[in-house]
Amino acid sequence: MWRGQTGISGKRSQSDALTIGCWAKAAQSQHIDELREKAGDLVLLDSVAYCAQEPWILTGTIGENSVSGDDAVHAWIPATPGEKVGVVGRTGSGKSTLMTALFRIMEASKGSIAIDGIDIASLGLKTLRSRLQIIPQEPVLFRGTVRSNLDFATKYSDDDLWAALDLVGLKDFVGSLDGKLDAAIEENGANLSMGQRQLMCLCKAILAKPKVLIMDEATASVDAEADKRIQESIETQFAATTVLSIAHRLNTIAAFDRVLVLDGGRIAEFDAPHVLLGRAGSVFGDMVDATGAANAAVFSCKPTSGRSAYTIPPLDRLLRFRIIVSTCCAAASLAGVGVPGDHFSHIFVDEAGQALEPEIMIALNTFAQPTTANVVLAGDHKQLGPILHSRLAKHFGLGVSLLERLMGYIAPHDIAYPDRVRKRHHPRLRVSDVGAQRDEYAAAVSVLSVKLLNNFRSHGDILHVPNGMFYGGELRECADRLVTCQYLSWPELPNCETPLLFHHVDGKDEREGSSPSWFNVAEIQIVSGLVQQLRDSRHGFKPITNDDIGIISPYNRQCMKLRKVLAAKGFERVNVGNVEVFQGQERKVIIISTVRSNPDHLSHDARFNLGFLSDPKRFNVAVTRAKALLIVVGNAHILVKDPSWRAWIRHALKLGGVRNLPVTVRDLLELEMNGGGIGGAADQDGFLEEFSALRIGSEGEGSRFRLTSMAIMAGNFIAQGETCPRGDACGFSHVVLPCSTCNVFCTSLASLVSHTKSRKHKAAEERREKMNDLLGGAAAASAAASDSAAAASAASERGGNGDGGDSADAAPKSKSAVDRALAACAVQVLSCAVCLLTFTSTETQTFHFSTFEHKRKERVAGFVSVEKDRQSAKHGIELPTAEEFDAGFVELRSSASGSARGFTTTVAIANTNTSGPPVDVLEPLINNMTPTCVQVSWPDGQFPGSVASGNHLEIKFRFSPSHVGYANVRIDFRFRARGTDFQISRTFKAFIGDKQLYELSRASQPFVRRTKAAVQRLSDQQFVAAPQLDMDPDAVKWVSKLGFFDVPDDMRACVHKRENDKVMRTEDEFERLFLPYGRDIYLPGGYLKFFSSLLWAEEIQMDIDIKEYSLAGATMQRLPSGLYALRVEGLAENRPSVVRGDTVLVRKAGSQTAFCFQGRAATVTLDEVHLAFDRKFDQTFVQGMKFDVEFSYGRIPVRRMHSAVSAPMRIISNFDLDFDKINVAKMAAESADKLAQARAFKFHPFNRLVADNEEQNRAVSIITLGLHAPFPFLLFGPPGTGKTVTLVESIKQIFSRDRNSRILVCAPSNSAADLLLERLATTVGRADMFRLNALERSQPSSFTGLDEFSCKPTSGRSAYTIPPLDRLLRFRIIVSTCCAAASLAGVGVPGDHFSHIFVDEAGQALEPEIMIALNTFAQPTTANVVLAGDHKQLGPILHSRLAKHFGLGVSLLERLMGYIAPHDIAYPDRVRKRHHPRLRVSDVGAQRDEYAAAVSVLSVKLLNNFRSHGDILHVPNGMFYGGELRECADRLVTCQYLSWPELPNCETPLLFHHVDGKDEREGSSPSWFNVAEIQIVSGLVQQLRDSRHGFKPITNDDIGIISPYNRQCMKLRKVLAAKGFERVNVGNVEVFQGQERKVIIISTVRSNPDHLSHDARFNLGFLSDPKRFNVAVTRAKALLIVVGNAHILVKDPSWRAWIRHALKLGACKNLPQSIRDDLEDKGSGGAPGAATTIADEDEYEVLSDISEEFVDVGAANHEAGWRIYE
Repeated sequence: MWRGQTGISGKRSQSDALTIGCWAKAAQSQHIDELREKAGDLVLLDSVAYCAQEPWILTGTIGENSVSGDDAVHAWIPATPGEKVGVVGRTGSGKSTLMTALFRIMEASKGSIAIDGIDIASLGLKTLRSRLQIIPQEPVLFRGTVRSNLDFATKYSDDDLWAALDLVGLKDFVGSLDGKLDAAIEENGANLSMGQRQLMCLCKAILAKPKVLIMDEATASVDAEADKRIQESIETQFAATTVLSIAHRLNTIAAFDRVLVLDGGRIAEFDAPHVLLGRAGSVFGDMVDATGAANAAVFSCKPTSGRSAYTIPPLDRLLRFRIIVSTCCAAASLAGVGVPGDHFSHIFVDEAGQALEPEIMIALNTFAQPTTANVVLAGDHKQLGPILHSRLAKHFGLGVSLLERLMGYIAPHDIAYPDRVRKRHHPRLRVSDVGAQRDEYAAAVSVLSVKLLNNFRSHGDILHVPNGMFYGGELRECADRLVTCQYLSWPELPNCETPLLFHHVDGKDEREGSSPSWFNVAEIQIVSGLVQQLRDSRHGFKPITNDDIGIISPYNRQCMKLRKVLAAKGFERVNVGNVEVFQGQERKVIIISTVRSNPDHLSHDARFNLGFLSDPKRFNVAVTRAKALLIVVGNAHILVKDPSWRAWIRHALKLGGVRNLPVTVRDLLELEMNGGGIGGAADQDGFLEEFSALRIGSEGEGSRFRLTSMAIMAGNFIAQGETCPRGDACGFSHVVLPCSTCNVFCTSLASLVSHTKSRKHKAAEERREKMNDLLGGAAAASAAASDSAAAASAASERGGNGDGGDSADAAPKSKSAVDRALAACAVQVLSCAVCLLTFTSTETQTFHFSTFEHKRKERVAGFVSVEKDRQSAKHGIELPTAEEFDAGFVELRSSASGSARGFTTTVAIANTNTSGPPVDVLEPLINNMTPTCVQVSWPDGQFPGSVASGNHLEIKFRFSPSHVGYANVRIDFRFRARGTDFQISRTFKAFIGDKQLYELSRASQPFVRRTKAAVQRLSDQQFVAAPQLDMDPDAVKWVSKLGFFDVPDDMRACVHKRENDKVMRTEDEFERLFLPYGRDIYLPGGYLKFFSSLLWAEEIQMDIDIKEYSLAGATMQRLPSGLYALRVEGLAENRPSVVRGDTVLVRKAGSQTAFCFQGRAATVTLDEVHLAFDRKFDQTFVQGMKFDVEFSYGRIPVRRMHSAVSAPMRIISNFDLDFDKINVAKMAAESADKLAQARAFKFHPFNRLVADNEEQNRAVSIITLGLHAPFPFLLFGPPGTGKTVTLVESIKQIFSRDRNSRILVCAPSNSAADLLLERLATTVGRADMFRLNALERSQPSSFTGLDEFSCKPTSGRSAYTIPPLDRLLRFRIIVSTCCAAASLAGVGVPGDHFSHIFVDEAGQALEPEIMIALNTFAQPTTANVVLAGDHKQLGPILHSRLAKHFGLGVSLLERLMGYIAPHDIAYPDRVRKRHHPRLRVSDVGAQRDEYAAAVSVLSVKLLNNFRSHGDILHVPNGMFYGGELRECADRLVTCQYLSWPELPNCETPLLFHHVDGKDEREGSSPSWFNVAEIQIVSGLVQQLRDSRHGFKPITNDDIGIISPYNRQCMKLRKVLAAKGFERVNVGNVEVFQGQERKVIIISTVRSNPDHLSHDARFNLGFLSDPKRFNVAVTRAKALLIVVGNAHILVKDPSWRAWIRHALKLGACKNLPQSIRDDLEDKGSGGAPGAATTIADEDEYEVLSDISEEFVDVGAANHEAGWRIYE
């Protein structure tokens, strides 16, 4: 690019030529080459050739060349664009003449003035003067109005005028005038003050946005406030404007870039102010000095514009100063600029006790003379010393200041040195000699020091404790009593005779984000309340100002939070800081916030010298800052652990200056007061020793403490059965379960059981056994006897095992985990082995045994025990094992008859007794759990039979199943021995089905639980980065970078906390550390803290999950393309989830030192991922080499969510409809008026169905008119009610009516966004609408026209890209996913670009995901935000149990429904407060109708269902929507398959097909499948496709199959493809959300009750989530078929209601008679849509608890699915 300087023509001499800093860019106009040929008259502007038709002054570059007029002004002024130049000079120097020449009021007789290279003499006066702006010394206003004076040509809008008035501070004044902008202005502004008139001129200049501004001493006649406004405007509003200012007051140009000094019409000086001031004999310097010291201080050595630091004046000027004040470190600069070492006669160092000795020696060793040194050190060595970080430096005494070290010589008796630093303090001083000659030595050094003892600051009660602890009681109170006693009448003081107050508060230590600093919300509220009370109080003393109050807290985050809260209350000037900030300061009132409320963190503070509980010097500073009132806010339980604070609280208690002090602490301190005095020396070393010896932990589940002599001596433990003398007021736990093996104790039986399972305990047991072997057999026998006695005693306390049965025949049982734990316990314990609880008395144990929870768990334990007992051998009778009763696969005889070949099996009953009478074999009891005919054949036809001792008896069974699926026949073999009847149970099993389909769908390999590969975490290692792909985001020109938002280490440690290799539940700890107080997102910073913490918790779990797929010993193949193919099982199931652009880390297998390489996924197939590596990898790769592989998840979507919630929440207040804040009556009246406007609004609908629907019509009217703004509009309703249709209609109406509208349309998934695009494309063309795709998107779209509305990169790239910004801004509608919308801001789309934002399927997105668009582009005051969805269908997909527990899965739509329709939301208690933290639900209930009217304009609930048959809707309508849904679908569509012959009832389109299947898994996949259901479903599809009974043939696209497990979906696709039905859509519920099909077949899979708890715990399957059930059963238009096991489905209330409804309509096939009888009995009196009974739910809960310990956590999280963003 050609860059050249612009000059004047060559006809002038070089001396006359003007060179300015305006650069021209060539090749931007076709005329430039022609213009360049015109030498002498060529003028190029910044980028455009000047012509008369184009605007002039683009940069504001000024050049004046020897301008002379009648006043003989000769000046040469090159002013660059945006430069601020001050013009100064004596009277008559030519300042005003120079300015008049610029406006050509005075024409130059010679020379020229050029602006942007244009000689102003060649321009007309109107053109010239219209481009310049001036703010004169005497402002000029004309008679008229405010508007006419600001905008005579009416070029600006009212918004522009108000904005400009606001910038100059006149908005409120003009707003108060009658007529406002049209208010009258008298001639010359006589009705305004001088300052207001000048600000009006400034406002006019701001509106004009000039490139050149002239100021003729504009602030000469205004007050300080107006002066401040003008100076701020120069810095902000005119930052890019060239400013020339004539200055009579020099301080007004102190911040200008350069100063022009005129003298006699010529330039005397022209340079930066600091350069002129440092120049010897400077005219400007003399002018500044003449203004006085105050004004001269403004020109203290500041550097050039743009730098915030100071500089040093020239040496000659520096040496003229007699006193120089500096910090110790900055004093080194004096020697650096040449100040001689003997320059200073005296050196004073204040606060010398706070500086390192080398820090002080910077000044002393440089400038102090050895023989004549006058050095004075002042300070207090008993207050804060230097701040150090190195423990070694502290250990060896670097923290001992020079003052303290010299005190070791001058007053050694006043210094208590630790031994480790004694020698450094006074290496040659004999302390013993000093002690012998103490008085004589004191007299010898008396002239070297003075100890000041008169305290002129504080009240005596404030001084009492520090005086006694640190100064030997020598301090004398000499302060003015009128000052120190002035607040004794404050009514909040517990005792009006002492200015002390200790306020106890039970708070919570918290942290946020990545900050390691702590804060305590409870203390923040207390402190802010105390400040409010102090400021409001008027009880006999002078009012307290903000400057009178100081707040001290040891943690920066607490200080920040306090400043924020106080600023919100108007107390910005209250000083808040840590102890270091307040050292050397004082305030009338000091409030100390100690923060700490958790004893777990005390050792951390003691180790790193933080807080108030580990440093007596910090305590000394804090409590001695107050003059008249000292308030301490903290937790007494924590503070009394520190000797200093213990003494202070004891002193306050003695004086009656405490509030809310716990009884336990009060009793303890009063006991100490009765035995000792106050103010003794604090044994800090003893405290630290005690602190490190006794590790104080939390009292929750799982806490364990180390037993030490200190703990035993503490007396906090009481004997078993005794009561605590403190009674109910005691805050401690007395449950102590010690383990004698490991010398630890636990606070719960569950914790003790967990401990005894740990490797640490087992290792200790092994060591004890080895020790017993070494000691000999006698010792071992004694130890074993002792253990047996303890176990027996513990079992006796528990009351026996309660198994019952014949003890003579019972086999010895192994100890349970509880028994082993109690055996290891060193004390006898009252406990409940079923519930894992301990008790302090028999009364509490007896009460627990009577509770429902205990009885429920006892039923579960009894059920398991009975089942085991039924199958075990008894009285010597044995049956074949359960595996021998499985017949495997049995093929159907013929598919036409549907019957199966019968099979026969022989059962051998063996009597293993060696003697005794024979055992009679009675007739077995047969329980057909499936429709199967069973025939029994006895040997020789004899019945009953018997079997003698040592013999066996064979019985034949003939089975004839009649249906496809698993046949399960339970047989109870009954026997009689010695008059006693008993039985042994077995279950015969077989699979009946089609052989070919069975081979296609059966497990290809046995299931092996996947074990995590033993791979060292590679992400912690350095690696060689992967190359960028074509689609990489770096190919787009980003104007802003996305933050990384890495997971904080402390949060990762909390979530990763493990014990015995099992993840512990850390909800309480997580909430305490990382969530806002009370989970209130509307607290200051609460929104960011809440969502960022939960997003990080989700990230941690996602990282844990994907690391489960790490590979050890994997091989790769080099492809011809240069990529490397890595085979990964489970890619087809998104296990792990890998998309194009994701990265993996690889390293040579088994090597700990080899380089790690990062590979980037270029292509992902069903079982392979093709990776691109750096070229260095090619050099090290060898075919067949094995690698360790670690996968990672893509963080871009989560980083975008973090960015959204961490940005300033501009519209969060729009989402806070606090019932206490709004005027319900007023809002109801306004809503009524707005609804009337909506009803009166007429529009021509693009979709004719909208016009006939009252709810849709009202929604479109409200959205189009924007009647809901600034609040968001919620469009919600059940499935099939036309939410998307209404949304699309609203967008089209806005698009057609408002040409200035810019609409952003979002959805959480690509499929939903593509659907919106497809429907909008019928009206909106490609020139107006753009589909923004994620750069890494690769999955296909159902909309064939997607690419027409998208931007594709150059040929050969499969990814999408983003067009240039100028093109992007031309689109009126942009359709995007929520996450991809962040790209718009990234490429520079302004935050106010979009007028409307629509989000469809908002109930399916995380709130931070939606806030990506809303918080970036929605405006606070004019927000037109519409959220559409159904909060009663599927919500967001989450992996973290912590995130789910605390409500991250609650969408923004559902949360806002808590305000708009709180009666329509049923929240779990754990997230209730987050939904509506300050909304009183009871109040809303009391005013329900009035509140509903108030928010009626903010939402519309659609009730007309246009999708499904009424029988399909019946159950979900009753269960979820209160029966409000109206069937409005086309009956020709919904009834077209009623003639299908497979329907049991031709009047209803429902079919429930019961099948006894089997839950299976294969390989290492954790996902489940059911072969029996696969055969049933594939058969139903075949029958549907083959049927021709009076309806239009069903196509593959008409059928959808829903199954909750990925493996079942894969098997179904495989079987259907073999039959030629590849186009049948098969997927899980998440895939079908928002879709519909004429026929829906649901395969529920589950047939084993043992897995129900797994599903319930991890929200899998259909039996644990009513929202998933709701989506599944509402997808069908005309036919809904459910295939599943009724025995399992009836355990769930939703499915039980659905099957009961189908049974009532006669739509069930193969339903077992037991289920039929049960449903008919319990359903006779209830509605089909009603929930199940409490007994049913209890039964389900009992069965779910049976297999709780067999849950596979990792498999569950992966089955839940991964959100494939974009």
